[in-house]
Amino acid sequence: MTRPPDPHLIMLVPAVVLTAAALATVVWLAAHAIRYLMADKAMRPMPRLAWRIRHTWPRTARRVGLVQVERTRPPWWSNRPPGTIVTRELIPAVTVTAERFGARVDASTVGRLGLVAFTDAAGHLADLWRVLLVRAEQVRPGLVRLRALLVDPLTNPTPWTGQAAGPAGPMVWAAGIDADGRPVTIRSSGVSGVVVAGLAGYGKTSFLNARFCQLAPRIRRCSSCSSTARAARTTTTCSPARGCTPKTPRSWCAITWSRCGS
Repeated sequence: MTRPPDPHLIMLVPAVVLTAAALATVVWLAAHAIRYLMADKAMRPMPRLAWRIRHTWPRTARRVGLVQVERTRPPWWSNRPPGTIVTRELIPAVTVTAERFGARVDASTVGRLGLVAFTDAAGHLADLWRVLLVRAEQVRPGLVRLRALLVDPLTNPTPWTGQAAGPAGPMVWAAGIDADGRPVTIRSSGVSGVVVAGLAGYGKTSFLNARFCQLAPRIRRCSSCSSTARAARTTTTCSPARGCTPKTPRSWCAITWSRCGS
């Protein structure tokens, strides 16, 4: 005779599953809380904005008209009469990420809800989210990126850390940040010149001073390489008495200068 399963074991399985789910939720909340508490005072509004956008997106999309209504037939398992037409709302799925100056919202396009629709609704989204500006751009086909800015990046001073020159060195000019807070670089190689224009007091001199600060460490190192190269040209690897001519380590000098300029 087969014995029935123990009811205590049957009740233990859902308890274990619920306990594991509760533990995962606690760990997730604790990680976000620690990340929020470790952020400085100026960065804490950004996670709050991202959380608000993520959890109110369906209601926000309905209010600004980012919803497409689709008329379709009910599924085959439905108990509705044959020939019934039902309507359903299609809301673009979003992924929200907190950034330095606000939040980034990546929205999937649905039907006619593309870049034009999001651009037209940007002003209404800024009012609902209580941000300064919402800008829309097409990242790739099927994906529209919204940037909700709590702080205007162009009104904040950009600190000079000495690392802004980047790995490319003199070939790239680190110009600062754009209206979205992303780094902007200017290519310095293969161009005839760069024009720096603007009104008085708008930072042209500071902009050029920053460029000189970027080049100063490399100029000092290349000057040292030049002195070493000049000293190496005066040395000989053999004497005329042995039937050979002095050799200049020209390849070594070229390698040295290529390292200084890289």
